[in-house]
Amino acid sequence: MNSRWSGKPGACNDRKPAWPVGPRFAVVWVPEPRPTGEAGMKAISVPPDVDCAAILPGFDFADAYAVDAPAGLNAIEATQRAFARSAAWIRALLEVRNRLVAVVGLKPAPSRGFPIIRQSPQEVLMGFDDRHLDFRIAVTVAAGRATVTTVVRCHNFWGRCYLAAVVPFHRSIAPRMTGRI
Repeated sequence: MNSRWSGKPGACNDRKPAWPVGPRFAVVWVPEPRPTGEAGMKAISVPPDVDCAAILPGFDFADAYAVDAPAGLNAIEATQRAFARSAAWIRALLEVRNRLVAVVGLKPAPSRGFPIIRQSPQEVLMGFDDRHLDFRIAVTVAAGRATVTTVVRCHNFWGRCYLAAVVPFHRSIAPRMTGRI
């Protein structure tokens, strides 16, 4: 499978190359699948299966990772599995991030998980808004597959800089967390 590019805001599954789209950092890069997860589950990169524009209108970035879901698993249980515990190196990165952003007045990442916006057995939506960007994480379970989708909307130059700085870490952390489902 080849890497796929998408960047048209409001259409997560559009495959047209885009860098950048207008004044916004509107790129979705779906990298090659790779083995991940603490238990060796393989999270693969997939097009988001949620309506990114409905979750976060005017979004600038979206990506998704999926694994085969165990029979009977719902989105609430999948969220608990993916976010229940973090590796020490992830917790250390979050602590460094919190110390750095405190200097410029941004919100620290929650130590007990991201705020839940809504939840049902089919989807859990988490996230929060800040001065530089808003983000959402959607965990969905459907057709034997659990998918974790990240959607980000930048507000300004600093949001775009922050997103560019964290995307490499995100691309390492997100599939690992998805692989734990």
